[in-house]
Amino acid sequence: MVYAVGVQAPATIDRHRLVRILGWNILHGGSSRRLPRIALELVSHDPDVVVITEFRRTLGGQVLGVLADRGLVHVAEAGEPGRGNRTAIVSRFAMDRGAGLDRVTMPECLSRRVLVRRIVVDADDAFILTAAHLPDDWTPSNALTGWAWLVGHAIGVKDDRHAIVGDLNGSRDAGQAGGTPRHVAHAMGRLWTAGYRDAFLEGGWSKDGDFGPETTWKSHWGHELRLDHAILSASLTPRLVGAKYSHSPRMEGVSDHSAVVVDLRREGGTADATREKIGKNHEKTGIEPMFRTCQTASGAIESRGSRRESSNFME
Repeated sequence: MVYAVGVQAPATIDRHRLVRILGWNILHGGSSRRLPRIALELVSHDPDVVVITEFRRTLGGQVLGVLADRGLVHVAEAGEPGRGNRTAIVSRFAMDRGAGLDRVTMPECLSRRVLVRRIVVDADDAFILTAAHLPDDWTPSNALTGWAWLVGHAIGVKDDRHAIVGDLNGSRDAGQAGGTPRHVAHAMGRLWTAGYRDAFLEGGWSKDGDFGPETTWKSHWGHELRLDHAILSASLTPRLVGAKYSHSPRMEGVSDHSAVVVDLRREGGTADATREKIGKNHEKTGIEPMFRTCQTASGAIESRGSRRESSNFME
């Protein structure tokens, strides 16, 4: 069976002129069976910045070690240290709380779910990243609070280069089984009014192919929705090169969510440079050796993670 991967770049683009962001809910931190596949999926996309929702420190050492080997050595986690799900950002570029982000406050229900950092690509290029896993409607008051905070926060930085990436537990897409709560459609409408746009829908290549309505999650009752998003502010949208979803790991039971992958042009980048397509690629050199390392030498990977902490890579 072939799964549509969504938006793909129609031309070749220089990889060094791109910032690639990947967002993925890995389902309760992964497991000993799923973690090697999770690590393989992450590095196969060659990301520069990874947003992981439902990350767990007790299980995530392998994934952080593999990403660190690929140069993604800057890590930030939401909330206080401890057990349980949380949101994490893993980046090739330095992160900070500049541009007033050190003053950002949020309700308690989001303390482990949302993380805001400025990604410093280089001295002349930075953007704000809000990594988010909003509460679902099993807790209606938290869901309403979460969306209200996100909209207020986003409007407050709407004039900055700002990306919201993660599992937002909602969508405005029409015609998807199960529908979407009215408060989600209203909140997203406010984001659109403030100039924000959906990277997947804005990608010009999505209009060239008949992919039908994309979905990234399926409930036990068969409802299928596009819950996972990358939403860009008006000043960041022009730098969008392409966006896609990676569905195969979800179809194969690696997680219950598809991953979203977005390419942004770096400051001063040009669209007519040369590079391979953004399309899904699981045959990159060195992937298989890394996969065997995950399976047979997890202790070595975890020890590298410990060195990373002692070297102050963790925020």
